[in-house]
Amino acid sequence: MFFANLSKRGHDDDQLHFDEGWSVTYGNSTLNNINIAEYKIPEEVKIGDTLVYKKHLNIDVLPLSTLRFRTFHSAVSVYLDDQPIYRYGHDLYKQGRLVGSGFHFINLPENVDRRTITIEQIIAETSAALTSTSVKVLHNNIVSDFFSRHALAAGSGIFLCLFAVLSVFVGFIALAYSRTFYRLILIGFISFLMGLWTMCYMKVIQMFSMDFAFNTLLEYISLYLVPIPMCLLLINMRWGRLARWKMNGLWTFLAVAVLFFVVSTVSHALNFAHYSCFLPFFHLFVIVLFLYMLFARILNDRMFGMQERILVYGIVIFFAFGIIDLVRFHMQWYLGVVDSNIDLTLLPLGALVFVILLMVSYFIYLYDVVMDKTEKEMLKQIAFRDSLTGLYNRAKCERIFEVLDRRDSKYAIVSIDLNGLKKVNDTHGHSVGDKLLIRYAEVFKKAFNGVGTTIRMGGDEFLAIVRSEHLHELQSALKDLKILEKSNSYGLPVPLEASYGFAIHELGDPAKANDVYKLADGKMYDMKVSSMKNRRN
Repeated sequence: MFFANLSKRGHDDDQLHFDEGWSVTYGNSTLNNINIAEYKIPEEVKIGDTLVYKKHLNIDVLPLSTLRFRTFHSAVSVYLDDQPIYRYGHDLYKQGRLVGSGFHFINLPENVDRRTITIEQIIAETSAALTSTSVKVLHNNIVSDFFSRHALAAGSGIFLCLFAVLSVFVGFIALAYSRTFYRLILIGFISFLMGLWTMCYMKVIQMFSMDFAFNTLLEYISLYLVPIPMCLLLINMRWGRLARWKMNGLWTFLAVAVLFFVVSTVSHALNFAHYSCFLPFFHLFVIVLFLYMLFARILNDRMFGMQERILVYGIVIFFAFGIIDLVRFHMQWYLGVVDSNIDLTLLPLGALVFVILLMVSYFIYLYDVVMDKTEKEMLKQIAFRDSLTGLYNRAKCERIFEVLDRRDSKYAIVSIDLNGLKKVNDTHGHSVGDKLLIRYAEVFKKAFNGVGTTIRMGGDEFLAIVRSEHLHELQSALKDLKILEKSNSYGLPVPLEASYGFAIHELGDPAKANDVYKLADGKMYDMKVSSMKNRRN
């Protein structure tokens, strides 16, 4: 509402559209009585070519004082009759550096009637726009008029940047407690880059700085960096749930995005080729990434929870707006389509929707956290903990098996049998045997902390359940378990060691959790038999 009111109040309603009646000279040809806003720059225009626009001023412009127009990657000179009144970008152009794009504001003297204004435009990049730009004459309130006409873009960009700072700050703090907040950090970076790009693209930053080259540099850097956190976000969302070739595809896109940014940045810094020259390659990369996501069904998973579904919708909407903006950009930039509506990008709106859906998904996440805590309190009340070791007990295991059987998901079950318990009980008594169990439970829980759910099934039998997102950590946890067994055997009558076996339930496998447990138990028994044979030998 604030930006809407500001937009209405700041408009300069007395501005004069100054598009008709121009003569345009390029090379040896001159066109007269041209509408400059509809003029298409010849396609053969190359770096170093000059376009000259001239118009005889009428007395109608006498009450107005500021000339405003926009150029793309061009050095500009403005003359009133033969007297120079404005100059921009010539030193940068001669040095081969990025000139930049933006709105020019030229203060006119009080008496300009019946004089001729000339605008000379030297093309500095091969990627300069194929269409010219509208020219307006305004009163002195040029800043308020400019800001009011870009109030929505300014509001969107500022909101995205502020949300990004907040989410990244909270995410880094919360990351110490849970790795799930890594996703919030990634989306914070995406939000910041899109907010910065919005303010640069819509030239809102010109309210604070008229350095076209710096503004344009920020615009390209923020745009070219977006695919990196986006690919990392996709990898984080789909970790452990995609076929290996699909995940390798995402890693490849991430590597290409990083390589593209490095190559374009080095090339720009060395003045070999500026950022603008790499824009077609960036567009091609985005299109290929979108098609890969579409045909490889990267975001299609019927096992998504509500939180992840909402986040998927946000990503799909963001990419859809991005593709629409690509079409808009090419219609305006390369096809020369002249329409005031085409100049407006919808990508900030897509980014806003993306961030809003993100916020909704995290509200659901917080709700799930609260419900999970409530469930844990209930579990404590109905004694789902083993009284001796503090691990979950068989009753909890059966509940988890029921949940696993209701969902078609990928998981692993590890069956563990503690060696030597019967011998300790018979020789040293059950109190020493309990000490052995407690010591092993501590080792077991530490090795699988953050990886899987640890359970004591009864007697010397233990079990771990590892969900799909942590399957890649299973072998590491088993190695840690063996190391911890050796380092925690002090003060015990027998070495702390166990036999284990594990089995994995794949997506689409009709086997029940209990069947997977039996398979893991059989592998554990084979390991125990093999260990006993090795000892005899």
